[in-house]
Amino acid sequence: MLLARIDRYVLSLALGRFGSVVGIIMLLMILEHIPRLLDITRLSGQRGYIVRQTVLGLLPEYAGIGVLVGIYLAVGMTIRQLAVRGELAVIEATGIGPLRWMRTPILLTFLGAAFVLLNQGWLMPYGERRVAEIGHRMEMGDFGVNLPAREFNDLGGGITLYYDSVDRDTGILQGLLLTDALRTYDASSGHLSIAPDGTAVVQLANGQSIDSKRPNVLSFAKLTFRARRAQSPTDALSSAKPILRYATLDHLLAADDRASRTTAYARLLWCVLVLMSGALAFILARPPIRSVSAVGLVVGLCLLLGFLKSISLLESATFIAPVMAAFAIALFWIASAGLLFVWYKRVGDGAMDTAALTLFRRIGARSAKRQS
Repeated sequence: MLLARIDRYVLSLALGRFGSVVGIIMLLMILEHIPRLLDITRLSGQRGYIVRQTVLGLLPEYAGIGVLVGIYLAVGMTIRQLAVRGELAVIEATGIGPLRWMRTPILLTFLGAAFVLLNQGWLMPYGERRVAEIGHRMEMGDFGVNLPAREFNDLGGGITLYYDSVDRDTGILQGLLLTDALRTYDASSGHLSIAPDGTAVVQLANGQSIDSKRPNVLSFAKLTFRARRAQSPTDALSSAKPILRYATLDHLLAADDRASRTTAYARLLWCVLVLMSGALAFILARPPIRSVSAVGLVVGLCLLLGFLKSISLLESATFIAPVMAAFAIALFWIASAGLLFVWYKRVGDGAMDTAALTLFRRIGARSAKRQS
């Protein structure tokens, strides 16, 4: 009965923090991308729909990062709270060892790893395909445009578009006048669409172009004009994303090319990293006795983010043997956590906090000596 109560108590603490951390991280990432999405869709006729569908397609990517960091902080903050309150000392004094009272955090960690496997393997590629589809439909002009007729509309980059009317059935613009810094284009009809990076693409038909500096007039039957933007296309709708991001994990593992296998092993490393996050939280989150220091928890988070960057290194680099490279990265993570665990067992609770505080004191003492 006591063990069941401890399990429920620890699980409630961990789940509350896990949900909060995942929610905050996903919200921050959405808010980060919203201004860019609004800028991309500024000319679209269905701006709200495009933004909503794009955010939904990006949610799996946000969720993967949220679960990874959420597992670490949920387990780490739970251990720290139990230690600071003295509850952890009471639990262990009753003969309940770490392997037992960590049962529910371990279970939560394995469930998180299983979700990340599903997310990286299938949910995220599906979301990427949804985002690419939205970008393609924008480029085809399926969503229309949000530009009033018989007005000079600024397309950005010093480009202005004027048109008389629009055919509601076909979306064809009638009586166009397009100007930029170099030329003026006059066309009887045309079609306006939005590229995935937010660039306006105008397809003109049956018109003339006039050079603004020289008396030079050119006639054309068809002409495609792409507005140049000041900012580089680094948005979520960019069609330049590698095609491997759209492939599911089973297809990547079945492929024969090196790039596909590298991407597959990089996705599998996410699951290993989730398991490592729980181990790092157990090793580094517990502060020294009679201390509320959180230095170890912060150091562990920095270490976890460094491990995450190594996955990006695997994806961006070209290795002769991708499986060996992925194995070496995982082995490095495990070895690092193993060394930290051995150090923790020798020094005791708050080993990282004690070492960091000692280092800060030495630096402060040396600074004081130099000033004196």
